[in-house]
Amino acid sequence: CLDLGSGTGWMTVAMAMLAGGEGGSVGIDIEPSLVDFAATTALARCADACHQERRLNVRFAVGDIRDPATWTSSHHPRAFDRIHIGVALPQLPEHIIELLAPNGRTVVPIGELSSEQSLMLVTKGDDGQTVTHQELQKVVFSHVDAPPAAEPPASKTSPSADELRERRRVLEERVAELWRRGREGRASLSDALKGSNGAELSRVLDELRRVKRLCEGKL
Repeated sequence: CLDLGSGTGWMTVAMAMLAGGEGGSVGIDIEPSLVDFAATTALARCADACHQERRLNVRFAVGDIRDPATWTSSHHPRAFDRIHIGVALPQLPEHIIELLAPNGRTVVPIGELSSEQSLMLVTKGDDGQTVTHQELQKVVFSHVDAPPAAEPPASKTSPSADELRERRRVLEERVAELWRRGREGRASLSDALKGSNGAELSRVLDELRRVKRLCEGKL
């Protein structure tokens, strides 16, 4: 399985669990701090919550889904049975269709920036050539071409390293709690973000990303 726009990694881990011991998943995101969070916190906590061993075949990497050269490699499968795309695209790139194995499927929100999108199910035939498109429903996802969110102004008094680490720990705990509360009956993080706790979950994820960048000295 392939998860493009993997964010915090919860969907990537869930896909690996569904794939079972013989399968696995690869998560790709453009934000290094989210990839770091996914590779450490998300994998461990999701395994704990599901009472499974941490021997899941899950890998995360930094890359831009619009540019396959930034994330395709010999370490990843050449074809995937399932591809989840967690960010809206103006159209489905040909390089993603090429990554589908025969009988493979991808679910992707298609639409323009600042507009409602169509959640599309794209299926490759068993001949490896035929491709069908089916609209499932209307959705609103973050768009791949959206400008990055503005960072809040820095305070006059910078927090200490210990304060940042503590803030990071608290935020990670809060993300895990909100995800557990919001995931019931929901298949993905994007669905959870649309639930009753969605606004708070989105705010906490943004704050966690900012704090991680502070910890890494990037702000």
